[in-house]
Amino acid sequence: MKEEEAVWNRDILRIIDANCNRAAEGFRVIEEYARFVRNDARLSGQCKTFRHALEQALHDARITLPLRLVSRDTRGDVGTLHPAQNTEHRQSSGDIAHANARRVAEALRAIEEYAKPTSPGLAESVSKIRYQLYELEKSLARPSNDRLARVRLCVLVTESVAGPDWLVRAESALRGGAEMLQLREKDLSSRELLNRAKRLRELCDRHDALFIVNDRPDIARLTRADGVHVGQNDLSVADARRVLDDGQDRRAIVGVSTHSVEQAMKAESDGADYLGIGPMFPSLTKPRDFVAGAEIGRSVQDAVEIPVLAIGGIDETNLPTLTAVGIRRIAVTASVIAQADPERAAAQLLSQLRVLE
Repeated sequence: MKEEEAVWNRDILRIIDANCNRAAEGFRVIEEYARFVRNDARLSGQCKTFRHALEQALHDARITLPLRLVSRDTRGDVGTLHPAQNTEHRQSSGDIAHANARRVAEALRAIEEYAKPTSPGLAESVSKIRYQLYELEKSLARPSNDRLARVRLCVLVTESVAGPDWLVRAESALRGGAEMLQLREKDLSSRELLNRAKRLRELCDRHDALFIVNDRPDIARLTRADGVHVGQNDLSVADARRVLDDGQDRRAIVGVSTHSVEQAMKAESDGADYLGIGPMFPSLTKPRDFVAGAEIGRSVQDAVEIPVLAIGGIDETNLPTLTAVGIRRIAVTASVIAQADPERAAAQLLSQLRVLE
């Protein structure tokens, strides 16, 4: 029997109708969260696209709204007698969105399974929507931090480059407009690293800037830093996030250093919130035996949806090479923190980056 000639069993239609309603309602809840809480047009648009795709799949399977209404029997539905689930654990709007993503996935799976005998085409279409939903749910899990999206200049703070007045220089960089500081110290004791992280946390709070700790999610958690940055050989994104989770509905930022498009795409898939890509140029601060270059930086930026910061040897003289290919964000050390006037150096770099705005 061809699908367009399929005769639907009334009981199966009741199941499909109930779960279509459940899925559409859940998609709407997620869409409103993406639209009004996250202010994310892309995620909101995806929810709308999925709702329309489900409607189209039903239309193609000849399951019209009148057919669904004829099969519907709300009064005879024994499921309406079940008590509502306790939702007190939903502490935030994000919890509500994630709960509804689970609800939609379950509804889609029910449609998919019960459609298979009569309409394999409908089952396949719904399956595709379900797998796309899993990616949407992953995007919902990323922090809705508007400040991260606005970051153009991150300054790495390390005493070996900044000198003993590193804290003064860090504040100067913030006055110059740096939106994020990263504490990068490889050789300090844990106690001294914690002390410096606390001081930079307080400094960033005063200037409404993000504060990131390099490599050490434990130090980041103790100081309530905004997040941690890890390299290819450090803790995974998932492990770093487990350490950072403080049980208070606070989702910290996790950034990852990458050197290729493949590494960048994997880091995004693993749940990274932003990426570092480099080195763009030879760097005295962190010498490497390879240079990724501006073209790789642009390719990474085009390949992922999360923020990408170019890093490595960037200064006022070579930044135009990056802006020429559309690179929007950078992370630097010596070209700001080692300068006689870090405030002026940061402001000059930002003025070049703003040609893209």
